[in-house]
Amino acid sequence: MARAFDTVSSHFFAESATSDQKTLVSLLRRMAGLGAPGARVFLSFMRRSIGYSVDGIDFPAVPVDENTLPGLLRAADLHLVDAEYLVTDVETPPTRTGYEGMVFVGGILRDRRRGHGRLS
Repeated sequence: MARAFDTVSSHFFAESATSDQKTLVSLLRRMAGLGAPGARVFLSFMRRSIGYSVDGIDFPAVPVDENTLPGLLRAADLHLVDAEYLVTDVETPPTRTGYEGMVFVGGILRDRRRGHGRLS
């Protein structure tokens, strides 16, 4: 997959598409492949989700949080320069049970050839 985009944005997708951590890492690796060196990356995750149900159909999740995400991103070769993590708690009363809030991640995709982001 060619690295082409200046912005990569994914929200509440990767951790909610599977219950398998290896598949999650594979999905994150594919996201990394979408960005050009120096691309702005914006990711959102359901914090410690146990999955969800819609009309009686159960959907999986990999429980992630601000402590596990850096390692998962490294495993996916999704290296961010100046990465920032913002954690929010679940609202009161919660919209639904089964998660503990959200984790937002932002940064600049490192150029694998030079080891840093291209800031332009």
